[in-house]
Amino acid sequence: MNPSLNQSIYHRILLSLGSEVGAKTLAALAGQRIYIPQKTRLAKDHTLRRFLGSRTAEKICEQFSGEAVDFPARPEPTPAKNTAPRCVALKEKGCRLNDIAQICGISRRRVLQILAQNRKQASPSLPVATDRPSALSLNG
Repeated sequence: MNPSLNQSIYHRILLSLGSEVGAKTLAALAGQRIYIPQKTRLAKDHTLRRFLGSRTAEKICEQFSGEAVDFPARPEPTPAKNTAPRCVALKEKGCRLNDIAQICGISRRRVLQILAQNRKQASPSLPVATDRPSALSLNG
């Protein structure tokens, strides 16, 4: 999700919930991607209810029902130190992407980028073909 869309969600949440409740909501769900059901289908154990309580969860459902919302990690992006090694270590321990994002203070999408980059660096590179004959040539 692009940053301007995250900012839009950030501001929509603040407008619909008020600045205090909206800020608490964004802090609780920072960096996570959550499917927002219709208000009538909001389960008692849904992530929104667990983190926010019923009243706030229902307001979020009214605003975003039917969407998978990427909650911004921060209102203003700031560089995080040692984020990549932490993400990799947490993933190796079996943590979910949403949990890693929240712990590291980054977006779920950034976690995916870091993990993909780590896999790419960990995979051995293929040898490059050259036009020079090998030292072990059979011709001589």
